[in-house]
Amino acid sequence: GDFPSKASLANAEAQLSESLSRWRSLTGPVSAGEISAILRKRADVRLRSGNAEGALSDLAEALQVCQRAKSDSAVQFEELPKVLVARADLLRNQGQLQKAMQDYNSAADIIGEPLEDVDLLTGRALAKIGLNQGASAADDYNTAADCLRRVGNRPEAEIASEHAAIALLNAGQNRAAEAEEALSGVIRRTVGLLSEDLALLQRVVIADSDARIAMVALTWHQGQAEVAETYWRDGCDRLNILAGEAQGKNRVIGFPNGEIYDCSKYVSDQKWIREVRSWPDFLVSWLQDFLQNRPAEAPRSSYVQDLMTGRRPGEGSTLVDLALATDMFRRSDPVADLQTNLERGTSLDLQRKRAEQR
Repeated sequence: GDFPSKASLANAEAQLSESLSRWRSLTGPVSAGEISAILRKRADVRLRSGNAEGALSDLAEALQVCQRAKSDSAVQFEELPKVLVARADLLRNQGQLQKAMQDYNSAADIIGEPLEDVDLLTGRALAKIGLNQGASAADDYNTAADCLRRVGNRPEAEIASEHAAIALLNAGQNRAAEAEEALSGVIRRTVGLLSEDLALLQRVVIADSDARIAMVALTWHQGQAEVAETYWRDGCDRLNILAGEAQGKNRVIGFPNGEIYDCSKYVSDQKWIREVRSWPDFLVSWLQDFLQNRPAEAPRSSYVQDLMTGRRPGEGSTLVDLALATDMFRRSDPVADLQTNLERGTSLDLQRKRAEQR
């Protein structure tokens, strides 16, 4: 599951260990690919249990198994890259970015061009951001987004696209205009996205809200105070709605590590914005400047409507556009669900004001 219990993890590790013992006890030829896959899966279970050292040991053994099976093309071109990416992810999470990059690049060399392994691309992009290679990280995220779109996975594609835009900002302030265009594209395209996968929907809203709050910082720095305020209220409300729903029947399966947060996180935790959301320092500073100096006057209703339809505030929209803009907060009946959101406007205003005071 998304958040397995200690007991279920212990049971999974025991079953995988037993399966590994059975394979090793077989006489005659043994499938290197099967043994490596079991070791790789046990490494994942051990890592989830907090046993990073045991996970690294399993992955090292899996690599040895793969390397001994040089004549098995399935092992060399299918299993070996998976093991390398798994170890790279672990090393990246430990802060060993250069070693992680070596494994990512080794896996990429084996797979060859065109590189279409989304896990490899997104993991390597994260490592590149940590190494101050923002432009290259954006390239990897955009390649991953293209791969996801080709197979019809629009929600995951937009999450990758949002990460790409933030990565581009890590390349420097001179890329802000490109990043702004990319963030606006994510906001426009996520309006209307539907899915039966609740965790995926939650992750889309998290990325979409991050894009809107990043636009707060960008537009504020440009002197567009009313536009920035529009993005802030909308992005903040979306996160607060999501957090409220996650504490109810919808659970928290889309929140990283099950940690529920609302827009107050962007007000009070600059370290989290930098390290988890991967924002560059200048973008964090621009957001803080907005929060400290914003006029706090409600934006005009036309700006709010524009953003609800996926347009930039001030671009213009009609009531028909609004009725057609069906997102996760207006899932089945746009008019009725929109009315529900309007009715809880007072509550959302109070939540946002509490966040802004932190």
